[in-house]
Amino acid sequence: VGAGKSALTEHIKSALDGLSYYHLKNDPQRGEPLQLLPRSLRKQFEDLLSVKIDGDISPVARWNLLNDYSGKYENFDVVQSTFSQRGRRG
Repeated sequence: VGAGKSALTEHIKSALDGLSYYHLKNDPQRGEPLQLLPRSLRKQFEDLLSVKIDGDISPVARWNLLNDYSGKYENFDVVQSTFSQRGRRG
């Protein structure tokens, strides 16, 4: 007897279909842009935006930040993408 996991997954995918999200350009893990913020500034941004910023950028994104952007997180390219079941994105 199933627990309905497949049905739940399908409902979640349907709910997300067409919604957009932002991620770091050229990051294979599609990291959160807010994770670029230095830890010393995160609390201020969390209060300002009413969000919780968890985690850290991937090693690839860190390398890009240091080498391609000279550590200037505000210049890091961010991409907007959409979830699509048909296009197999997200």
